[in-house]
Amino acid sequence: MSSWYDIKIQGFEVFSNSSQCFSEWYFQKSDRITREGNEANIGTKRHLYVTDAATARRRLALQGCDRRLLESEYERAIIDIEKEFEFATEYYPDDVATLRNAITGMTLDDWLSKLKVIVNEELDRRALHDNYQHTDAVINYLTSVGKWNSDNRYTSFPCITPDCYTLAVLEVTPDDAEVIMDCTDCVKAGSIAAFDTYIEYLQPRTYLYEIFKTSIHEIENIVHTVEVNNTLAKLLFAGVITALETYLSDTMRKLIFNNQAVIRRYVEFEDSFQKKIKISEIYLTLEKLEKDVSALLDKTSFHNIEETSKLYQNVLIVNFPREETLELKKAVEIRHDIVHRNGKTFKGEYRNITEQNVIALISSIVSFLEKIDDQIRNNLLFYENDNESDWSPNPRFQIIVM
Repeated sequence: MSSWYDIKIQGFEVFSNSSQCFSEWYFQKSDRITREGNEANIGTKRHLYVTDAATARRRLALQGCDRRLLESEYERAIIDIEKEFEFATEYYPDDVATLRNAITGMTLDDWLSKLKVIVNEELDRRALHDNYQHTDAVINYLTSVGKWNSDNRYTSFPCITPDCYTLAVLEVTPDDAEVIMDCTDCVKAGSIAAFDTYIEYLQPRTYLYEIFKTSIHEIENIVHTVEVNNTLAKLLFAGVITALETYLSDTMRKLIFNNQAVIRRYVEFEDSFQKKIKISEIYLTLEKLEKDVSALLDKTSFHNIEETSKLYQNVLIVNFPREETLELKKAVEIRHDIVHRNGKTFKGEYRNITEQNVIALISSIVSFLEKIDDQIRNNLLFYENDNESDWSPNPRFQIIVM
């Protein structure tokens, strides 16, 4: 017997399906929690995936479902609504006339404002009776059950796919609103195995961060076991910056080549790709795109913290902590003097690097990368230690671009 799961944003249902079609959607295993039931179900446990609206929005965007796609679907949906009205005129001529008048001149933002009222008032379209009537004609249209019908759209809201409908709801909810997938019935029925290994879900850090920490531990071992003179201190100082650069470079490269939406964000951001091409060259350009991206990444100086910060923000939607970024820029300048001027500044002044300088730098960079790694784990859809590197969204939620 099938059991069901649903996804709600701020208590408002955006999707439900049978366990036979279960998918983690845009959640990660680290989003799984078990909560005690409410007052009506004391002693019971609810098995949930939980994140916040801001994180869900970023995850959707990183799979290509952003405001641009919503606007594209909106334009197609408005055409479909007109066809829907043409069919319904025979049955509800007065209602169609009222609705046509109400939506004339409406923009996507106007529709979103109506949706916001529905979400805030918890007017869940699946929970309403067929005879429910709202005083606002557009809201009544969006919340009616069974009266209006289109085989081309997921919902009455003017978009096409479940992903864009979810994005629309996220657009009108606060960043801290809970996004919950309730799998309780599926878990109790034994119809899904998603919570069977709950206590063994993702490690607290990414694989690439652990590689970084291994490099740092090796440097720390030298600091604590060998008498560190000025020459060795300079080498260790430069080594810490190199470990940072390696993490930033490898992480960017991995995420770009594991995710088509991310590689698109990179191409759209990088100035090197802002050039016109002939239509006849489109396929050739696409064929060698990954090779061109790889070559450009090879040329990128990931120890240039300011430029790398912009790259991470625009491509991965990952923010570098401002104060620590400023400190690291100074450290990178010192490393540049060590590597290229044997520790002297541009003015010829000698930099006295000590063991304490190395220890302080390690502490600063570890703190910095922990914040970066947290964002990588929370926002980007790839798994490190769960044998799910081939993750892809549920086919029901695949983004369709026409």
